[in-house]
Amino acid sequence: MYNVFVYDTTYKIPFIVTGLTTGDIGGFSSQLPLLLDTTIKKWAAPPRLINGILEKECRELSK
Repeated sequence: MYNVFVYDTTYKIPFIVTGLTTGDIGGFSSQLPLLLDTTIKKWAAPPRLINGILEKECRELSK
């Protein structure tokens, strides 16, 4: 898994930090970006996404 994130609607974590996205799977990078859904009333606002942290290193590790 390339996404490194923790999100819990109870604690309302404000951001997610990732090195790489997985493309077709994932809570924000897939066709079903559940973490970005604003229609779920009991959830807080979607987290801010910080992408590409140590991307080069993550690509090397994912080979």
